[in-house]
Amino acid sequence: MVQLMIRGAGLAALLLIAQPAHAQADTIVVSGSPSSMTINTATPGVGLASNTVATTTYSIMTATQVPLKIKARISSGGEMPANTSLTLTIEAPGGGGTSAGAKALTTSDQDFVTGITAQNSSGRTITYVLSATVAGAPFSSTSRTITFTIGP
Repeated sequence: MVQLMIRGAGLAALLLIAQPAHAQADTIVVSGSPSSMTINTATPGVGLASNTVATTTYSIMTATQVPLKIKARISSGGEMPANTSLTLTIEAPGGGGTSAGAKALTTSDQDFVTGITAQNSSGRTITYVLSATVAGAPFSSTSRTITFTIGP
């Protein structure tokens, strides 16, 4: 579970707190909560700068030969505010699997890593990118919860 805090008047800040999600004998443990993320600079003709945090890691323990997936979604707080996005990239575990690369989080489960079989891997990186467009209206504080799951 990851909590997201966005603060406003033209600035977007992100507070993410990660907790483990469990599924039977297959386990993913997320650690190293990312720091607050803020967008407050713009380049003329280019727009707002995004903010990237890659300090979160995960460990995975699986015992099955059936290919598994790591999924993630915004589980509470609704979609991101208009003209903002939170993109997630999950590095594939060292024992095999394929990362889907960067995807914008939504309230629907999305596959971020596929093809995971029996392994014990740790220290894999989760990267968050908060971005916004200049068309985004200022907004007050809001939060999102992001849930990670592992399963078929």
